[in-house]
Amino acid sequence: MHALVFGRLLHVLRPVHGQLLARARFAEDHLEGAVRRGVGQYIVLGAGFDSFAVRLPAWARKLRVFELDRPQTLEEKRRRLERAGLSCPDNLEFVPIDFEHQSIDEVLARSSFIPAEPSFFSWLGVVVYLTSDAIDTALRSIQSVGAPGSELVFDYMLPDHLVDPQERSVIDFVRRLGVRRGEPYVSYFEPPQIATTLSERGFRVLEDVSPSSQHARYFSSREDDLRPWASSHFIHAERS
Repeated sequence: MHALVFGRLLHVLRPVHGQLLARARFAEDHLEGAVRRGVGQYIVLGAGFDSFAVRLPAWARKLRVFELDRPQTLEEKRRRLERAGLSCPDNLEFVPIDFEHQSIDEVLARSSFIPAEPSFFSWLGVVVYLTSDAIDTALRSIQSVGAPGSELVFDYMLPDHLVDPQERSVIDFVRRLGVRRGEPYVSYFEPPQIATTLSERGFRVLEDVSPSSQHARYFSSREDDLRPWASSHFIHAERS
């Protein structure tokens, strides 16, 4: 019975799985393009247990990677890497931050980060949990510390009235899970609204990828039921 319930739960959450995979692919595809254009610094905001730095593709071997997250999360990640027999690569630097009380530019100033060099910022799975003031503060901080030409990728959630009603039951289910974990969804954006917000903070939107475009790009040739998250857009922007 438990296996049956678990199997049904996994099926319901397939779009969430699809979102995690697609947004990582989106970020790393754009990161590769930036590296080939000469960007040498990669800043992962709210890095969690992101695995990029320990599976570096050949094109990223000279990339300096800065992972920003809570001190407890970074220490737990270090322990898990050690238990797996993996060591932190020389080009990875953990940068502890209390996002509630410290700014991104403040903590990067205490690292080996070089503000004068264009950088690539990844901010995945975070925006929906932040207030508008916190989002604004983060964008100001990234704009302040990132040299002109620096790039930013992140994902955001659409308000319910822009989502297919047939998909809302899954979204509501995931929202309830978040509330139970103490991580409620807070912020939603319409595409023109997020473009205006970025423009006001010194960024130019290069690409805003809808769920239908995600499906065409990443899922159309699949034969299983993996699919995009119907409420999630991906943004690629450049600091002016």
